[in-house]
Parts: sequence; C-alpha cells; structure tokens
Amino acid sequence: MPRATTEFAERLSRIGVNVDRKSTSLEVRSKRLKNSIASKRFRERQKTRLAELEEKVKILTEERDHYQGLYNQLKETIDIKH
Repeated sequence: MPRATTEFAERLSRIGVNVDRKSTSLEVRSKRLKNSIASKRFRERQKTRLAELEEKVKILTEERDHYQGLYNQLKETIDIKH
C-alpha cells in the first residue's frame, strides 16, 4: 500500500474508524489502473489529432503556394501589358 494511504489509514484507525486496508489498497490500484488506461487513450487521441493537424497544415501550405504562384503570374501579366 502506498505510504500516504497507509498513513491516512493509520490516522483513521487511531480515531476509531475501521479501515479495511486490503479493499483500500484494491481501490487505489483500481483507480491507478483506470487512470493509466485513460491517460493512454488521451495520449493516443492527442497523437492522432496532432497528425491530422500536421496534414492540414501541409495541405493549406500547398494551397497557399499554389495561389501565390497564380497571383505572381497574374501580376506579371498585368505589368507586361502596362
């Protein structure tokens, strides 16, 4: 059992509260396991979202470059005529 949980259980025992240390330990392990699973899911979602955003940046950069090229061509055409 983690030290903080043990100390807390001991303090409760001193004031007359019955503490089932085994179930407390199981509860702590269960919470940690759930948290670990949730953290893993979050990291996976975050990684997927980052990859999607990077792909979107790539596409938008290509679009920008394309339109910048068109703008430059049109500008040259207008400058040549004048």
